[in-house]
Amino acid sequence: MALLSLGGVCLLLSCLAAASGDDVPVISIKTNESSEVLLSCSVGSDIRVQFDWKVNGTKEVFFYDPDDGGDVYGQGKGDQDPQFEGRVKLFDEDLKSGNASIVIHKALVKDTGNYECLYIDENGKKTTKSRISLTVGACPKPVIHSHDTVSMTNLKCEVKGAFPEPTMEWQDSTRKPIKDAVETKSEWKEGRFDKIWEINVKQSGIYYCVVTQEGICHQTEQNTTVHIAASGPSTDPGYNSSLVAAIVGLVLLFVATVVLGCWCHCKKMKAMKSNYLSAGGENLRITS
Repeated sequence: MALLSLGGVCLLLSCLAAASGDDVPVISIKTNESSEVLLSCSVGSDIRVQFDWKVNGTKEVFFYDPDDGGDVYGQGKGDQDPQFEGRVKLFDEDLKSGNASIVIHKALVKDTGNYECLYIDENGKKTTKSRISLTVGACPKPVIHSHDTVSMTNLKCEVKGAFPEPTMEWQDSTRKPIKDAVETKSEWKEGRFDKIWEINVKQSGIYYCVVTQEGICHQTEQNTTVHIAASGPSTDPGYNSSLVAAIVGLVLLFVATVVLGCWCHCKKMKAMKSNYLSAGGENLRITS
């Protein structure tokens, strides 16, 4: 199997972690689902021995026997769990140097667990050579649902199938956290979390749902724009400027209409008076 670059890395890690018995340190690995996961182990320079990878103490991941070419499943020496069938590979080129590391392809959330690499000598004695705590995360993008009422909008931020359990916060348009958010759903289903956080907003603006999963995807987010017609004065400077301009324009139009009306009326009256005087109607009274 040609994985030379990974092989060099795994040998370095295995040298740091290699020991025996209970003194073997635990290496913590966190990754995303569908990725390739390297589990490092070194069993010494003599590879003419058996080694066994297990998870959570009982589930068989991979069993190697040099007399059977490393593939002993179904031959009574190791029963690989169906979960790992076709997804576990060795570094074939490095076996002669004692590299017992494996690669798990297309990691699944259910691969999460505590892995052990066991060296088995010619007398059948087992010695722990590597311990790895593996966490495979799922980081679905949050989805926002909104429901408008007369004076406010209800926002729901939903995350389905997340692992490990995420934390969440709502943020306003200035990216400041909103403390009124309430978790209204939290379910553990088939090894994953379904969650919903809700908030009621009364002002127009942009709102962000931010989901955090430390060590996996860190943060994912989604945003939505809310328009509330019945809300109070907007905090949006552009909105306020437009409103003021509209009011000023209406006032000026009203004043101009009144002034124009008065001017037309006065001009009309002067013309009528001039016509009457020209016709000899000095004694006529003209009322407006």
